[in-house]
Amino acid sequence: MALLDPPRKEISQAIELCRNAGIKVKMITGDSLLTAETVGKQIGIHGRVVGGQELMQMSDKKLADEIENISIFARIDPKQKLRIVEILMGRGEQVAITGDGVNDILALKRADIGIAMGKRGSDVSRDVSDMILLDDNFLSIVRGIEQGRLVYDNTKKATKFLLAANMGEMVLIFFTILLKLPLPVLPLQILWVNLVTDSFPAFALTREEEENLMSTKPRKEASILSGILPAIIGASIISVISNLILIFLASSLDKTRTMVMFSMIIFETFFAFSCRSNKPIYKLKTNKYLWYAVLVTILLQLLLIFTPLAHLFKIVPLTGIEWIYVSIAGLSGFVLFELWKLFKHSQK
Repeated sequence: MALLDPPRKEISQAIELCRNAGIKVKMITGDSLLTAETVGKQIGIHGRVVGGQELMQMSDKKLADEIENISIFARIDPKQKLRIVEILMGRGEQVAITGDGVNDILALKRADIGIAMGKRGSDVSRDVSDMILLDDNFLSIVRGIEQGRLVYDNTKKATKFLLAANMGEMVLIFFTILLKLPLPVLPLQILWVNLVTDSFPAFALTREEEENLMSTKPRKEASILSGILPAIIGASIISVISNLILIFLASSLDKTRTMVMFSMIIFETFFAFSCRSNKPIYKLKTNKYLWYAVLVTILLQLLLIFTPLAHLFKIVPLTGIEWIYVSIAGLSGFVLFELWKLFKHSQK
């Protein structure tokens, strides 16, 4: 009698996706070396095969030095699984391990992320794990990683947009107080900018589509600000300088506040497009939600200008040349950032 338990058809694709994403996949099994090696070849895991007896004779130092080249561990007992996890973590790796039985609980509990099987897994393995894989499919883990990367990237984009916009406002008010000038925008006007102009583009940025998510290596970032802080500071400086120029161009205090307010609105609305990616905007797919956000923002500003809200928010009419000044100041961030991206892109 012969028994065959073939790998899932999609597992080879999942292994390849992991390899492209810089994720190292190792097989740890209690099966024989021959079985493990055969299955490894079928699913695309190639490399050195080490059995439990050989592993027992290896010192921790030797295992740490050689584990990079070992792809399959066979005839492994529970303590050896735990040892493998600890050696990988000691090398600075972020380790996720899957398991379904009592013999896996030590490794599941020790790993950075323990993933238990939802269908065939034992109760105790599910209790000690961080995640439960409901369909027992390895490809679901890969899809989860992809979705996690997408959420993280989009959160960074929204964070970059919100911090750049609000930091510019704070620095502008600080400078005007320092220079003993009247407030360039009233508190109620700032509230309008923050509640209406900031919110819709920020939500739209969370709906960005994937951008080569599974073809880049995992990033070890100290915080969500890693890589975006220079852009936040740069955008704030551009916003402050452009609005300070408007302050000196305006003919009255009410016009100053009106011009600065609309300059902030234009700056933040179009700067959201620059927050989408480090690539020039013409290389990106259209984000329809961002265009919806722009449309809503325009309609709200028209409502503000042509209704009694204008009196409430101290909005005064502007001349044609003043609208040109406002537009130039508002578009300055978007234009300068896109020119910088074009320059960086041409250098590659």
